[in-house]
Amino acid sequence: VMPFVLTKTSSIFKRLMNSVLRDCIGRFVAAYFDDILIYSKSFNDYIGHLKNVLILLRDNHLYANLEECTFCQENVNFLEFIFGKEGVKVNP
Repeated sequence: VMPFVLTKTSSIFKRLMNSVLRDCIGRFVAAYFDDILIYSKSFNDYIGHLKNVLILLRDNHLYANLEECTFCQENVNFLEFIFGKEGVKVNP
């Protein structure tokens, strides 16, 4: 059980992230609270998408913790799924 204050804060933060990333979500971003997945068909697209997301975060006074970031991954475990070139698989 989470205290009411934390529950309310979580939903506010989720709305904030959805608002900040609204133009990217579904095009090249999936976001879940403070987890942001950037996906692209090519490396050059990825670099452009990454730059776009980092600028949006900075412009809204939000910053990525580099120690928790991974970049340029071909397969990513995100929300108990593995995302990659072959599509999406359930993480065993």
